[in-house]
Amino acid sequence: RGLTEFFPGEDRFQLIREAPDYIFYTSIFEDSKENIWLATWRDGLYHINRETGHTKVYLHHKEDSTSLNSNRVNRIFQDSFKHLWIATENGLALWTTEGRHLRRFTKADGLPSNLILAMQEDNAHNLWISTTRGLVRMHLPDFRLHLYDKESGLLDLQFNYNSTFRDQ
Repeated sequence: RGLTEFFPGEDRFQLIREAPDYIFYTSIFEDSKENIWLATWRDGLYHINRETGHTKVYLHHKEDSTSLNSNRVNRIFQDSFKHLWIATENGLALWTTEGRHLRRFTKADGLPSNLILAMQEDNAHNLWISTTRGLVRMHLPDFRLHLYDKESGLLDLQFNYNSTFRDQ
């Protein structure tokens, strides 16, 4: 149980003590500062500062619009501008690497669904966002959205959790 780190060449695993062993993790991400971000099924978002060993938990608080969108976090991604994108089951969150809230994106902002499954950036600074109701292209500098659905040629609107592909 728990989260372990594998050391190639030594053929050994080491338990990461900062990560609770009772949590169901949905995704693990290392940012450009070598911090570890752990997405969870219902326990929010864990941040482990590898340099200090300090752990911080980010949770959804209904009364706080700067908190996490939902405690169900599916994926974390860092774009070329070094911002963090957090896919939740209640929309998408844009944060700094220090864990400071910048903005939320939901159906009210034009997304086809609040259930965000994954995201990936292309070379033109477009963030491709998969949802349960289609695919979204968000132009990062200005956050313009373009939606893709069956009328656009998609065979299905449903995508898989944490699945992305980036062609070179």
